[in-house]
This record gives sequence, structure tokens and C-alpha cells, in this order.
Amino acid sequence: MFKKIVVAIAVCAAACLAAASFSDGWTAGYKVGYCIKESLCIAPIPPIPPLPPLGKDTYQDGFTLGVIAGSSANH
Repeated sequence: MFKKIVVAIAVCAAACLAAASFSDGWTAGYKVGYCIKESLCIAPIPPIPPLPPLGKDTYQDGFTLGVIAGSSANH
């Protein structure tokens, strides 16, 4: 029973860390994407990041999706 609890906690911790890196990338990407068309731009506070798609939960995946969302928000 104890081993199952430890494994469950480890899986939850790994999922939280993966989501944190995705959301950090999404936030940074949103700011870059928002200001991609302008030279002097102050990016707004980004909205809450979406949940990462299955298999795409890295920082780079979040950054890419954030750039797309930010550039479409500022057109």
C-alpha cells in the first residue's frame, strides 16, 4: 500500500513539473508573439495558459503555442 502511494505521488509530481515548464514556455511565447510585429511594444499580462496537449508538454511546445496565440491576439 505504501509503495502505491509513493508511486502515485511521484507521478503527480512529474505531471506538475511538466505542466509548469509548458506554462512557463507558453507565457514567454505569448509575450514574444504579441510583440512580434512591432518594434516598441509592451506585452500585456498573458492569459492563463491552456492545458498542454498530450505528448506536447515541454517548454518548447508551450513556447510555440504561446507565440501563435500571442500573434493572433495582436493583429
